[in-house]
Amino acid sequence: MPKLWLAAKYSSLTARLDLVVLAAGEFAVALGSVVLFGWYTHNPWLVQLQPTFAPMQYNAALSMLLCGVGLLALSWKRVRLEVVCGTVVAAIGLSTLYEYIFGLSLGLDQFFLQPFTTVRTSHPGRMAPQTALGCFLTGTVLVILRLPTRHGLIRLLPALLGLLVSGLGLVGGLGYLTGMLTAYQWQPFTDMAVLSAVACVVLVVGVLAD
Repeated sequence: MPKLWLAAKYSSLTARLDLVVLAAGEFAVALGSVVLFGWYTHNPWLVQLQPTFAPMQYNAALSMLLCGVGLLALSWKRVRLEVVCGTVVAAIGLSTLYEYIFGLSLGLDQFFLQPFTTVRTSHPGRMAPQTALGCFLTGTVLVILRLPTRHGLIRLLPALLGLLVSGLGLVGGLGYLTGMLTAYQWQPFTDMAVLSAVACVVLVVGVLAD
Protein backbone atom coordinates (compact mmCIF):
# COMPACT_ATOMS: atom_id res chain seq x y z
CA MET A 1 0.00 0.00 0.00
CA PRO A 2 2.69 2.59 0.85
CA LYS A 3 4.37 1.91 -2.50
CA LEU A 4 1.10 2.32 -4.37
CA TRP A 5 0.38 5.56 -2.48
CA LEU A 6 3.82 6.94 -3.29
CA ALA A 7 3.46 5.93 -6.92
CA ALA A 8 0.11 7.70 -7.13
CA LYS A 9 1.54 10.82 -5.49
CA TYR A 10 4.51 10.81 -7.86
CA SER A 11 2.23 10.40 -10.86
CA SER A 12 0.04 13.28 -9.68
CA LEU A 13 3.05 15.54 -9.11
CA THR A 14 4.49 14.69 -12.52
CA ALA A 15 1.18 15.52 -14.18
CA ARG A 16 1.06 18.89 -12.43
CA LEU A 17 4.63 19.73 -13.41
CA ASP A 18 3.84 18.80 -17.01
CA LEU A 19 0.96 21.28 -16.88
CA VAL A 20 3.32 23.97 -15.60
CA VAL A 21 5.73 23.35 -18.48
CA LEU A 22 2.84 23.42 -20.95
CA ALA A 23 1.37 26.61 -19.49
CA ALA A 24 4.74 28.38 -19.49
CA GLY A 25 5.32 27.38 -23.10
CA GLU A 26 1.89 28.59 -24.17
CA PHE A 27 2.41 31.91 -22.36
CA ALA A 28 5.79 32.46 -24.04
CA VAL A 29 4.38 31.64 -27.47
CA ALA A 30 1.44 33.98 -26.93
CA LEU A 31 3.60 36.82 -25.61
CA GLY A 32 6.15 36.51 -28.40
CA SER A 33 3.42 36.36 -31.04
CA VAL A 34 1.61 39.42 -29.69
CA VAL A 35 4.80 41.50 -29.58
CA LEU A 36 5.78 40.42 -33.09
CA PHE A 37 2.29 41.41 -34.25
CA GLY A 38 2.82 44.77 -32.54
CA TRP A 39 6.03 45.35 -34.49
CA TYR A 40 4.40 44.51 -37.82
CA THR A 41 1.37 46.71 -37.11
CA HIS A 42 3.42 49.55 -35.55
CA ASN A 43 1.46 49.31 -32.29
CA PRO A 44 3.60 50.83 -29.52
CA TRP A 45 1.33 49.58 -26.73
CA LEU A 46 1.92 45.96 -27.70
CA VAL A 47 5.70 46.31 -27.73
CA GLN A 48 6.21 48.83 -24.89
CA LEU A 49 3.10 48.92 -22.64
CA GLN A 50 4.04 52.51 -21.76
CA PRO A 51 5.51 55.22 -24.05
CA THR A 52 8.45 55.73 -21.69
CA PHE A 53 9.32 52.03 -21.42
CA ALA A 54 11.90 50.31 -23.59
CA PRO A 55 10.22 48.13 -26.22
CA MET A 56 10.60 44.39 -26.30
CA GLN A 57 12.78 44.21 -29.39
CA TYR A 58 11.80 42.07 -32.37
CA ASN A 59 14.60 39.55 -31.86
CA ALA A 60 13.72 39.26 -28.17
CA ALA A 61 10.08 38.54 -29.02
CA LEU A 62 11.15 36.00 -31.64
CA SER A 63 13.44 34.34 -29.10
CA MET A 64 10.64 34.16 -26.52
CA LEU A 65 8.35 32.63 -29.12
CA LEU A 66 10.98 29.99 -29.95
CA CYS A 67 11.60 29.34 -26.24
CA GLY A 68 7.88 28.80 -25.84
CA VAL A 69 7.88 26.32 -28.72
CA GLY A 70 10.88 24.65 -27.08
CA LEU A 71 8.96 24.27 -23.82
CA LEU A 72 5.97 22.85 -25.66
CA ALA A 73 8.33 20.41 -27.39
CA LEU A 74 9.73 19.55 -23.98
CA SER A 75 6.20 18.78 -22.76
CA TRP A 76 5.39 16.77 -25.89
CA LYS A 77 8.72 14.88 -25.78
CA ARG A 78 9.72 16.26 -29.20
CA VAL A 79 13.46 16.19 -28.62
CA ARG A 80 14.67 17.43 -32.00
CA LEU A 81 12.31 20.39 -32.06
CA GLU A 82 13.34 21.36 -28.53
CA VAL A 83 17.05 21.19 -29.39
CA VAL A 84 16.59 23.20 -32.60
CA CYS A 85 14.66 25.94 -30.79
CA GLY A 86 17.20 26.04 -27.97
CA THR A 87 20.11 26.23 -30.39
CA VAL A 88 18.59 29.09 -32.42
CA VAL A 89 17.71 31.10 -29.30
CA ALA A 90 21.15 30.57 -27.78
CA ALA A 91 22.75 31.68 -31.07
CA ILE A 92 20.65 34.87 -31.18
CA GLY A 93 21.52 35.71 -27.57
CA LEU A 94 25.21 34.95 -28.01
CA SER A 95 25.43 36.96 -31.24
CA THR A 96 23.86 39.97 -29.54
CA LEU A 97 26.28 39.72 -26.62
CA TYR A 98 29.12 39.49 -29.14
CA GLU A 99 27.92 42.74 -30.72
CA TYR A 100 27.88 44.49 -27.35
CA ILE A 101 31.23 43.18 -26.17
CA PHE A 102 33.16 43.93 -29.35
CA GLY A 103 31.24 47.01 -30.47
CA LEU A 104 30.26 45.41 -33.76
CA SER A 105 27.10 45.11 -35.83
CA LEU A 106 26.37 41.73 -37.40
CA GLY A 107 23.22 42.99 -39.08
CA LEU A 108 21.07 40.91 -36.74
CA ASP A 109 19.32 43.82 -35.00
CA GLN A 110 17.36 44.97 -38.06
CA PHE A 111 17.48 41.79 -40.10
CA PHE A 112 13.69 41.29 -40.10
CA LEU A 113 12.42 44.88 -40.01
CA GLN A 114 13.25 48.50 -39.27
CA PRO A 115 12.07 49.36 -35.73
CA PHE A 116 9.50 52.14 -35.52
CA THR A 117 10.49 53.06 -31.96
CA THR A 118 13.91 53.35 -30.33
CA VAL A 119 12.93 54.55 -26.85
CA ARG A 120 15.72 53.75 -24.35
CA THR A 121 17.52 51.80 -27.08
CA SER A 122 21.25 52.22 -27.66
CA HIS A 123 21.21 50.43 -31.04
CA PRO A 124 17.96 50.34 -33.08
CA GLY A 125 16.46 46.87 -32.87
CA ARG A 126 19.02 45.46 -30.44
CA MET A 127 17.72 43.72 -27.32
CA ALA A 128 19.14 44.57 -23.90
CA PRO A 129 22.28 42.73 -22.78
CA GLN A 130 20.34 41.21 -19.87
CA THR A 131 17.76 39.85 -22.31
CA ALA A 132 20.47 38.57 -24.64
CA LEU A 133 22.14 36.80 -21.73
CA GLY A 134 18.80 35.34 -20.67
CA CYS A 135 18.15 34.07 -24.20
CA PHE A 136 21.59 32.51 -24.43
CA LEU A 137 21.24 30.75 -21.07
CA THR A 138 17.65 29.60 -21.64
CA GLY A 139 18.49 28.25 -25.07
CA THR A 140 21.49 26.46 -23.60
CA VAL A 141 19.31 24.89 -20.90
CA LEU A 142 16.82 23.61 -23.48
CA VAL A 143 19.70 21.86 -25.24
CA ILE A 144 21.31 20.53 -22.04
CA LEU A 145 18.03 19.00 -20.91
CA ARG A 146 18.13 16.71 -23.90
CA LEU A 147 21.75 15.56 -23.70
CA PRO A 148 21.95 11.73 -23.83
CA THR A 149 23.59 11.51 -20.40
CA ARG A 150 23.86 13.95 -17.53
CA HIS A 151 26.15 13.20 -14.59
CA GLY A 152 27.38 15.02 -11.54
CA LEU A 153 27.40 18.79 -11.77
CA ILE A 154 25.92 18.70 -15.28
CA ARG A 155 22.60 17.75 -13.69
CA LEU A 156 22.68 20.91 -11.63
CA LEU A 157 23.64 23.16 -14.54
CA PRO A 158 20.09 23.70 -15.91
CA ALA A 159 18.86 24.71 -12.45
CA LEU A 160 21.81 27.05 -11.86
CA LEU A 161 21.46 28.70 -15.26
CA GLY A 162 17.72 28.93 -14.79
CA LEU A 163 18.10 30.67 -11.45
CA LEU A 164 20.44 33.19 -13.06
CA VAL A 165 17.90 33.95 -15.79
CA SER A 166 15.10 34.29 -13.25
CA GLY A 167 17.30 36.65 -11.25
CA LEU A 168 17.75 38.87 -14.30
CA GLY A 169 14.00 38.88 -14.89
CA LEU A 170 13.04 39.49 -11.27
CA VAL A 171 15.51 42.33 -10.81
CA GLY A 172 14.33 43.97 -14.03
CA GLY A 173 10.66 43.53 -13.18
CA LEU A 174 11.07 44.87 -9.64
CA GLY A 175 13.00 47.79 -11.08
CA TYR A 176 9.97 48.79 -13.14
CA LEU A 177 7.63 48.33 -10.16
CA THR A 178 9.77 50.40 -7.79
CA GLY A 179 11.06 52.94 -10.28
CA MET A 180 14.68 51.90 -9.68
CA LEU A 181 16.25 52.57 -13.08
CA THR A 182 19.53 50.84 -12.33
CA ALA A 183 17.69 47.52 -11.94
CA TYR A 184 16.91 47.29 -15.66
CA GLN A 185 19.48 49.71 -17.11
CA TRP A 186 23.01 48.66 -17.95
CA GLN A 187 24.13 51.97 -19.35
CA PRO A 188 25.02 52.90 -22.01
CA PHE A 189 23.17 49.92 -23.46
CA THR A 190 19.53 49.24 -24.31
CA ASP A 191 17.19 48.98 -21.30
CA MET A 192 15.64 45.65 -20.47
CA ALA A 193 11.97 45.70 -21.47
CA VAL A 194 9.39 44.92 -18.79
CA LEU A 195 7.87 42.27 -21.08
CA SER A 196 11.27 40.62 -21.44
CA ALA A 197 11.67 40.58 -17.66
CA VAL A 198 8.31 38.86 -17.21
CA ALA A 199 9.07 36.38 -19.98
CA CYS A 200 12.40 35.40 -18.41
CA VAL A 201 10.72 34.50 -15.13
CA VAL A 202 7.94 32.50 -16.81
CA LEU A 203 10.38 30.60 -19.00
CA VAL A 204 12.50 29.60 -16.01
CA VAL A 205 9.42 28.35 -14.15
CA GLY A 206 8.68 26.13 -17.13
CA VAL A 207 12.26 24.87 -17.44
CA LEU A 208 12.65 24.10 -13.74
CA ALA A 209 9.34 22.25 -13.70
CA ASP A 210 10.75 19.64 -16.06
